[in-house]
Amino acid sequence: MNWIFIIGIIYIILSILSIAQSISQTYTVDDGRKINYTISQSLEHDIPQVYSKLSLNKKEKSVITYSFISLYFEIDSITSRLYAKVDIDRETICKDSKELSCLIEIPVTAFLEKNFEGFTLKIYIKDINDNIPTWPENSYTIEIKENCPNSCSEVLPLAFDPDSNEYSVQSYKLNFLDEDLKRTQQRPFEISYAKPSSLRLLVRANLDREMKSTYKAELIEIDGGYPPKTGTTTLSISMSYK
Repeated sequence: MNWIFIIGIIYIILSILSIAQSISQTYTVDDGRKINYTISQSLEHDIPQVYSKLSLNKKEKSVITYSFISLYFEIDSITSRLYAKVDIDRETICKDSKELSCLIEIPVTAFLEKNFEGFTLKIYIKDINDNIPTWPENSYTIEIKENCPNSCSEVLPLAFDPDSNEYSVQSYKLNFLDEDLKRTQQRPFEISYAKPSSLRLLVRANLDREMKSTYKAELIEIDGGYPPKTGTTTLSISMSYK
């Protein structure tokens, strides 16, 4: 008898999931929305085809029960309001996605007395530029051989920006801190960046350790926001013997 009951429950669940796939409602939520933010004032208004079937025998003040699994969203059983039950943080909810918007699909079953209807909520979490690029360290030492020819290069550390591709790292620049280099347009080094993971320091002049053994510079990352956010780390570029 128990097995018959279990098989019946499984059949109902599979039927509900099949129905849920045929009816869906889509919303877009911006990253950074706070707990209790309203996504829909009334699902009953947005997807009336679901609620019209449930309401055939609906009594006054009846409460609809919703069955679904979500860590981030909730539905009010009386008003059918869809809202955020936590602060919306795209980098947490969509941590494996670098797209501007990521999709959360939630199969829902609404129960009213003996009636039930299934539908799917499709919620896009849209990124905003809310993260400042950072490096693991505040400063780095880069060693370059004195006889390194023009255009030779050394690998530089990449900044980390958890925002989507559109708002993450777009470019880098060097800001030399040496007073003698501030007074001239000639620079012994420049940056070469190939998205997404190749950042190198290029030699653009003949190096002479006896003349200058160390260069100081800021490595600045610029992201894709408007206005852009920047992150900075310090480079100490040291000349080694041939």
